[in-house]
Amino acid sequence: LELYEFFAGAGGFSTGAAQAGCKVVYVCDNSASALETHKRNHPGTEHQCAELPNDGAVAKLPTDGRRYHVHCSPPCVRMSKMNAVNVQMGNKGVSGRQKAVNLIEWSLEMMLASQCTSWSLEQVGEHEVVQVVERLRKKHPGRIGYAIIDFSELGVPQTRVRLIAASPHLLACLLRKRSAASRQSVRQAIAEPRGTH
Repeated sequence: LELYEFFAGAGGFSTGAAQAGCKVVYVCDNSASALETHKRNHPGTEHQCAELPNDGAVAKLPTDGRRYHVHCSPPCVRMSKMNAVNVQMGNKGVSGRQKAVNLIEWSLEMMLASQCTSWSLEQVGEHEVVQVVERLRKKHPGRIGYAIIDFSELGVPQTRVRLIAASPHLLACLLRKRSAASRQSVRQAIAEPRGTH
């Protein structure tokens, strides 16, 4: 399955997708330094440095009927409770949060309008995020599923809690894996942690 990723950052999702057998075809992010790191790990991928939303970036999605997956991880720093003080002081408070909500909405609408086989979105599970995803779920009946998941329930050695929205069949597969996954500690995953870890 081909992967097209928006808000790709340095490539965490892309690398996991590649390890799972996907071909990372195209990524877009507004950080040139993050994309430099991504290029080192995925040299055969088309990289585009652009501010999203961007019609040129969306035009990269296939329209020839081939199978592909689209993933979006819009920046969550403005939505995170952990960063609330910095958001209010440095990211224009309410307007910064509204921009973050707009990016989530744009991501979902863009993926639903595409011809992708499947899609996914990762975001913090804050109230405003749930509200926008729920509103769009009602607007597009049967096309959006979502759940708030503690990644440790998927066997990942961390307790990162995220909202995952996805095409319903993909989300159902993820939830089945969550119920079957065994938890593990960092020590189980990294036998000899170094430094401050």
